Amino acid sequence: HAPVLIEARTYRFYHQNGPLPGSAFRYRTKAEEQDWSLRDPFTVLPQRLLSAGIASPGEVTNVTRLAEELVARAVARCTVDGPQGPEIPTGHYPSISTIANGVLGPGLPAIPEVLLDPELDPETPEVTFVAAISGTIARWLEREPAAFVMGEEVGHMGGGAFGATKDALLRFPERVLSTPICENGFAGAALGAAFAGMHPIVELMYPDFVLEAADQLFNHIAKARYMYGGDRPIPIVLRTRTAQGRGYGPQHSCDPAAVFGLFPGWRIAAPSSAAEYIGLFNAAMLTRDPVVIIEDHRLWPIRSRLPRAGYDHVIPLRSARVVRAGGDVTVLAWSHALGRVTAITDRLLERGIEAEVLDPRWLDWNGFDRESLLRSVQKTGSLVIVEDAMFSHSIGGQIIDRVLPELFPHLRAAPVRVTGADVPTPVSRPLETHALLRDESIETAIISAAGGAGTTRRGGAA
Repeated sequence: HAPVLIEARTYRFYHQNGPLPGSAFRYRTKAEEQDWSLRDPFTVLPQRLLSAGIASPGEVTNVTRLAEELVARAVARCTVDGPQGPEIPTGHYPSISTIANGVLGPGLPAIPEVLLDPELDPETPEVTFVAAISGTIARWLEREPAAFVMGEEVGHMGGGAFGATKDALLRFPERVLSTPICENGFAGAALGAAFAGMHPIVELMYPDFVLEAADQLFNHIAKARYMYGGDRPIPIVLRTRTAQGRGYGPQHSCDPAAVFGLFPGWRIAAPSSAAEYIGLFNAAMLTRDPVVIIEDHRLWPIRSRLPRAGYDHVIPLRSARVVRAGGDVTVLAWSHALGRVTAITDRLLERGIEAEVLDPRWLDWNGFDRESLLRSVQKTGSLVIVEDAMFSHSIGGQIIDRVLPELFPHLRAAPVRVTGADVPTPVSRPLETHALLRDESIETAIISAAGGAGTTRRGGAA
């Protein structure tokens, strides 16, 4: 009953691709290949099983036939006759289920209307952003036996380094698993668990650490549904916490949205309040797709009331929220930046500038609500995208590239991105403050995109 390590030294008989042996390329000899063929487990194992009386000839034949049939079925599924090649599922990218108009996806039930009710309940207590994280995770462990939590320190310190797993740890301690400091390792373990029918909720302590886990996150998890023909769910929810403004320096402070946006297969959620977090997290779990949820630490103490559906509230994909209506300029913002934009646009109302503020909620292209953005820009004629990332890490550029062909006929000026300075985040607090997204930059961009002060523009200038 003790752990066992098996070292199996085998031999690759053929070149790394194609049907030819290594000797055909002269980096092996035929004598070497012949010597290894006498030790081939495919031949040796059945012989030893027969000689030991563990298996009968009929059993060996049946196992061999079954293996050949499985391979033949796999080949038949992946190939077709004719010049068209393998049949590929259709869609923006194959294999991604959807949550749109209350529909979860093929074979999944519709979301009950009550769970889609966005109204905040005045009778419920206010909860902080971090309490919403903790409560929603615990609700899922209660709801789904296959769900579990993993990450560095999540099962220690009373609920992880930031308290986000507090409720789950109190109620389901055996399903909140602290991992070694090995991001690529536990990201790969999450993929294996998802393949095995489990539903991992993974905490990656800081977004910069995605580079430690890049092979598993982007080369494997992002591509897995596509590579399995679209019918194999990969239910992984990855949470990560940005630390801008804490003086944690260039290796703990990045915004990872643009990195995940480079790899079709990942969904990206960017909640801006406790209530929004609940709805986006629930949708993330329901998609059965890989989803990264970006949590800005500056939101954690901010309180908001629960929606009417409480911890079961769902915010579907492609459901941008008009935070403030206006006709002068469209401002797209999310997460922590949204609150700053809302405060600035409140002040600009005094100058006669009426900005329409839009929270996309979902930032991946297949979850992004381009119809709502198009409607807004058709009305305002200009677009400003505001985000906390540095310019090089800005997902706004990806969004503009995607939507510009549709928006172009309605724009009176080029879309503008407002970001932090294009430098690694400094450790020095004064330098960090200077490098991060600044209110004056936001205000200047909005005024410019609106054509100047509202009273001047309405008077006919510009």
